[in-house]
Formats: sequence, C-alpha cells, structure tokens
Amino acid sequence: MIKNRDNTKTRVPYGGFYRVLGLSLIVVGLAFYFAWSIMYGTWLDIGLYSFVIVLIVFGILSIALIDAKEKEGIA
Repeated sequence: MIKNRDNTKTRVPYGGFYRVLGLSLIVVGLAFYFAWSIMYGTWLDIGLYSFVIVLIVFGILSIALIDAKEKEGIA
C-alpha cells in the first residue's frame, strides 16, 4: 500500500505504468517511422507523419502528466 498526500491508501502506483506506456509509445512511433521509411523508401510521407506524430505526442504527454502529478503529490 502507498499513502497519498492526504493519507489515503492507494493499492496500485500508476506512475510507473504510465511512464512505461509513454516511453513505449515513443519507441513504437520512432521504430514504425524508420521501419516504414526503410521498407518503402518514403522518408517524406505526410500520411506516415500523421500516424507517427500521434504516437509520439501521446507518449510525451503521458510522461509529462505523470511528472506533473508527482510534483503535486497526487500520483
């Protein structure tokens, strides 16, 4: 059990899960971009960018959200 700032107990610490999820999204996004570009030779494809950017942005936002919650003592 983990105690929060207001002394309530939390059963599962979500910070580690979301940090790993965010890092995984970033890694998958970059790996997909490089794999697709190498396989098909399309380094400047707007469709590829639109898919990869969503993965990377959600990964960065996930990590930023957990960092902000930990600074406030919520997570």
